[in-house]
Amino acid sequence: MGQRAASIRAQRIQIDTHTRMITKLAEFRETSAEAEDAVANLQTIIPPREKLFSFPQNIEQLGLSVDVAANANFVGKERPATNDEAGSNMFTIKGRGSFDNTLQFIKALEERRGFLVDLEFLEVVNLEGQFNSVINGLVFFYD
Repeated sequence: MGQRAASIRAQRIQIDTHTRMITKLAEFRETSAEAEDAVANLQTIIPPREKLFSFPQNIEQLGLSVDVAANANFVGKERPATNDEAGSNMFTIKGRGSFDNTLQFIKALEERRGFLVDLEFLEVVNLEGQFNSVINGLVFFYD
C-alpha cells in the first residue's frame, strides 16, 4: 500500500502542476490580449515613423481650416524610438492669422488626432493687426 499511496500522491502533484501551468498559460494569454489592445490604442495616438512625412502638410491643412497660414518644418536630430519610449522629432511651425484664429489653431494643434505633439515654446507677435506665431515642439512616433 505504501507504493500505491506514493504513486497516487505523485499523480496528484503532477495533476496539480499541470493545472497550475494551464491556469498560468490562460493568464498569460489574457494579459497578452490586454497588451495587444493597449498597443492598438497607443498606435491610434502615436503614428508610425513613416507617417511623419505627412506632418507638415497636415499642419498646413489644420491652419487652413481655421484661417491661419501655417508652415511646419522638422529641425534638429530625430530621437529614435526604443522599447521603453516613443521616438520624437523636433518641429517649428510658423503661422500668421488673426488673434482669435491663432488661438484656435493652437488649441486644434494640441487636440489633433493622428499626431501626438508636445508644445515646448510659443511666441505670438502682433504685426499690423495680424499675429505671427512661432511654435516649437516635439511630435512622437513609434517604429
